[in-house]
Amino acid sequence: MSNVLSLVIPHELHSTDNHEACKSFMQQAADRIGNYFNDKMFITDFVAEREGVTEEGTKYEFNEYSFRVSIIDTWFYLNKGFWEIVPGFIYYHYFTKGTDQRIYLRDLCFDIVRALGFKDGWICDEHYIGNIYTLNDDFNDFLKLNKGEVPEFKIEDTDIKNMWETRLYHDSYKECHELLHFYERKYPQFNIKTITAIKNDCILVSDHENKNFLLDTKTDTIAPFIFDDKNKI
Repeated sequence: MSNVLSLVIPHELHSTDNHEACKSFMQQAADRIGNYFNDKMFITDFVAEREGVTEEGTKYEFNEYSFRVSIIDTWFYLNKGFWEIVPGFIYYHYFTKGTDQRIYLRDLCFDIVRALGFKDGWICDEHYIGNIYTLNDDFNDFLKLNKGEVPEFKIEDTDIKNMWETRLYHDSYKECHELLHFYERKYPQFNIKTITAIKNDCILVSDHENKNFLLDTKTDTIAPFIFDDKNKI
């Protein structure tokens, strides 16, 4: 099955009726992420629309508040009470370990969570989150769709054949936090921006002047980070 994964993070804006408030809230989040990655040029495709127009010229209600973070090629969609974040990967990739026993997509989602200033998040497939638009479109309704207690994601229980037992998981990112703390102890001269490899085995770090570098965690060497939209994760 080729269902796209969504990462969901709650926020405090519980109404999308005020257009200017939505734009302002979204701009604040975009600025935070731009500052996190030390360059606001990574924020692209900023959309704040209240209506659309058909090919015949008829206007219709169309609320969309979204932006893209190019360095991680990920879309952020503003909803009532929560962000829907789409990294562009299939749901089962969250349950697929690499040869190093880590889950690439999970590490990426952890980096996204950190960029927004959070420590944990919820993951689901596109069909689960699609049902929210038939309800009140708020974070509490999002959780209620699970019809029971939301299970905690556990890396030791990852098994693709069992992943469809639930379409929603909470993830505290225990192993991701542990890897981050390991890098922080090993490389105290840098701010660790990603635990996900940006290119080959290199993670993104910055120095105390907020200049970005690629850090090879196998050789402990650094190289300048030059973004050309091909260097993204």
